[in-house]
Amino acid sequence: MPSRSQHLLDLIERHPLGILVTHSKGTLDANHIPFELDGSKGDKGVLNCHVARKKSSLGGSCQWR
Repeated sequence: MPSRSQHLLDLIERHPLGILVTHSKGTLDANHIPFELDGSKGDKGVLNCHVARKKSSLGGSCQWR
């Protein structure tokens, strides 16, 4: 029987869209971004994602700072 941790890792691999939440200047900012689970790193894997560096005219994120 798979462990609870393995169930969570499987869930992330099947549904990679997550929410990155940051706190800055007294407010919270939350953005949906795709995550990639790299199971070859660390004890339980490492989550990788990409955040745009520049705010776009479409309201992109500035969370990279």
